Amino acid sequence: MLLLSNVSWSSACANLSAGTGASVAAGLSNTSGGTTCAVTARLGGLSASATLTVLYAGPFNVTIEAATLSVANGASQELTARVTDLHGNPVPNADVRWSASCGALSRSHAANREVLVVTDGEPTAHFENGQIEFSYPPTRRTIVETLKEVGRCTREGVTINTFMLERSRPLTEFVDRMTRLNRGRAFYADPEQLGEFILVDYVSRRSTRVA
Repeated sequence: MLLLSNVSWSSACANLSAGTGASVAAGLSNTSGGTTCAVTARLGGLSASATLTVLYAGPFNVTIEAATLSVANGASQELTARVTDLHGNPVPNADVRWSASCGALSRSHAANREVLVVTDGEPTAHFENGQIEFSYPPTRRTIVETLKEVGRCTREGVTINTFMLERSRPLTEFVDRMTRLNRGRAFYADPEQLGEFILVDYVSRRSTRVA
């Protein structure tokens, strides 16, 4: 007879409240957000595992690299926003919205108004009442807000160029959905071979493999 009280628990990265028993509490400490950790239960010749995902801890902080700079009238300058959590861990794929005291960025008179996005394809954060809401796996709310932002960029004539660093089919389909909606460009690359990628260009309506 197999008794649940004889279940043994193990993990290489989590702190477990007990080594045996029908249930166990698992905790993670000094771990960066987005990190995953497996916990395994064994009983006789049976085993099963569960994966814990560390959420990013708020409040969040946003900083801009090169916070002070000069730019000629009619010219453009690239700015980079860095989002970190309470412990200073970078938050990937955060929904960063830009504004300027002299008017909306989308009203710029620069010849090319474009946004560069480097992502693994998963929309995991969005703004809610002025605060960053992070969730992994992605929630429907975050997906909807991401597509709304893509729609706003499209209406304001801003082209989104997305560098996709993941070949998962569901994530690739989401990036393609964004690119079609924006009529922008998507660069699908293998993280192990960044020099090779597939360009899907809805601006010029073409698809090209670059090696």
